[in-house]
Amino acid sequence: MSLPFATAYQRFAKIKADNGRRAAWEYVVDRIGGRLLNLSVSEVVWLGLDDIKLAGDLPEGFEFRFLSADEVAAFAAPENELDERHVRRAQQGHDLCFAAISGERLAGYGWYALGSIEGEHCDGVNLSFPADVSYMYKGFTHPDFRGLRLHGFAMRLALEALAAEYDVRSLVSTVDWTNLASLKSCDRLGYQRLGRIVTYGWGPLSRARFPQGAIERGVRFGAAADLSNRGAPRAEVAVAV
Repeated sequence: MSLPFATAYQRFAKIKADNGRRAAWEYVVDRIGGRLLNLSVSEVVWLGLDDIKLAGDLPEGFEFRFLSADEVAAFAAPENELDERHVRRAQQGHDLCFAAISGERLAGYGWYALGSIEGEHCDGVNLSFPADVSYMYKGFTHPDFRGLRLHGFAMRLALEALAAEYDVRSLVSTVDWTNLASLKSCDRLGYQRLGRIVTYGWGPLSRARFPQGAIERGVRFGAAADLSNRGAPRAEVAVAV
């Protein structure tokens, strides 16, 4: 393993204490399998519009809405983890950026793909999904605004806006199986776990397994995914709620 043994064992012990024996051994499998077999494992999670569990009032002083491509360009900076690639995605219109804005500052955002998403944003596996589903990825909260539950509130409002504009009723996402904090956050928000994407091997020897629960909901993975909508820009993009 790349970590020194003592450091790796300390990490193992902490995961075991905080999350149980199974999570700790999955960490070991991930470390060794990633090195020896190019193993990658992700949970596929699903959130329906009526299943969101988020109580409380919106934090004051924020505006929540989709950003236009010009606004994505204006906010593009290393501190916001946005660059020209994101501007191009916004211009094409297949991926929408829903943001929390504080005055003139970008406090946080999430990206929502329509129809399909390339593997570079989904653990190396292409995905396509029905028209009433959106793939959520790249959730970001600026360090100055963390602890306010902006991500959860923004995601709820984004799904409501997607339902109104595009009749999207559900979100699908993938989370690395060792990202226990994110998985717990998904559980609290009402996400269902549909199973795991498991890939291993190299080149022509690579193998993959996809969760049946997601396939039954119309999600297509890898070679079965239809990325044809990625070829041309959408005519219109909603920019306000």
